[in-house]
Amino acid sequence: PVYSWYFYGTPVEHVPVARRVVTGSVLVITAVDEADLGRYLCTANNQIGMASQEFVLIRNEAPRLFAPLTDAWYSRGANVSLACSARGFPHPTVQWFKNGRIITEDEKPTSVVVSMTTVTPMPTPISAPPTANCTKNCSRNMTSSQNMIPSQNMMSHDNDTVSGDFDVVHFEDNLDVGSHIRLRDNGVLEIFNIQPEDCGEYKCVAVNSIGSAAISANVSIGVESRPVIAIDSITTAINGSTARLRCRTTGCPDPVITWSFGDQTFSHSTPSFRHFVRPTSKDLIITEVSPDDDGYYECRAQNFAGASTESTRLMILSPPQFVRASDHVNAGEHDTIRLECVVDRAVQPASTIDWYFKGRPLAFADRPRLALSADRSSIQLNDVSTDDAGVYACEARNEIGIATRMFTISIQVPLRFDAVD
Repeated sequence: PVYSWYFYGTPVEHVPVARRVVTGSVLVITAVDEADLGRYLCTANNQIGMASQEFVLIRNEAPRLFAPLTDAWYSRGANVSLACSARGFPHPTVQWFKNGRIITEDEKPTSVVVSMTTVTPMPTPISAPPTANCTKNCSRNMTSSQNMIPSQNMMSHDNDTVSGDFDVVHFEDNLDVGSHIRLRDNGVLEIFNIQPEDCGEYKCVAVNSIGSAAISANVSIGVESRPVIAIDSITTAINGSTARLRCRTTGCPDPVITWSFGDQTFSHSTPSFRHFVRPTSKDLIITEVSPDDDGYYECRAQNFAGASTESTRLMILSPPQFVRASDHVNAGEHDTIRLECVVDRAVQPASTIDWYFKGRPLAFADRPRLALSADRSSIQLNDVSTDDAGVYACEARNEIGIATRMFTISIQVPLRFDAVD
């Protein structure tokens, strides 16, 4: 038989592409590119009749996104159009997400399945006609794969070449997914009369059946709104521990957070030895805090729409500390003695003070010569006697710890001589 090859009805040898070479029943295409994709027909003729076989050359290709999305900011009431242009074979499905949630919600795309069949030989021959034993040879010089598929009754959608090996999935036109959001079959997401609640991260994902390949791009879009800050009025941390100061913000675009304490400024890009700002939560972290870190910290949030500031008090909690306390006392009978245990009132939380004598709480009500100051930081013993001698202790206590100071009072008694008869 005599073999002939055609590309969309034109003899292959008449198509000025040097990469297509016909050798009898074999068509060889080297370095396949987009121009080579499509329908090929092989015919075989002899004196008895003719047979033909049609092929479709397709390329399996994972999705590719064009015209990448970029951050953009819009005024309230504007109409926004986000394009997601994807190529690939099989034809990719396109889906949009907002802040990680699918936008189409319960809406489902329509699936169109196209199948391929082989041709039937033409006339009824008097004797055996030639067999359409055409073959193909595609030299692959691309990252995607190409396939030549026998076909008849070819169908295509949106100018895509399809084959029976794959499903071609398209969105129905004008999928209405909300009162002011519309998803079109060309991958364009439209938002009409944009409002502050539309602010967020939008992601376009294109996927087809070539493995599990998926391509995505991100865009932040929204209505500018001045930052609003929610912050605790007081943050506490124990001396020597790590403190975390939280500053929760809302605003569009997402505000930039900076912290300040006195003349010091802290941000994610400018950490210090003990201070750093977490990149995600924007919390200010302070390690090994001390009383010097106690004070007011300012959180500043700023975006294109403006800036806001709020403050929180970092209170460093420590066990009680004495700033003044009495030493051991030597006194004579009938003297007046004063014992002091003064705690640092700047230390938080506040302390309570209790007094002990010989290991037991002092019973002030039973000892009229014993007086306790209003703030319990001192006691006064009047007209002391040997009964008042011994070990005294003051104990300062708060939720963090206990501090104790002990004293010894010695009563000196004059030497007396008893009369001798």
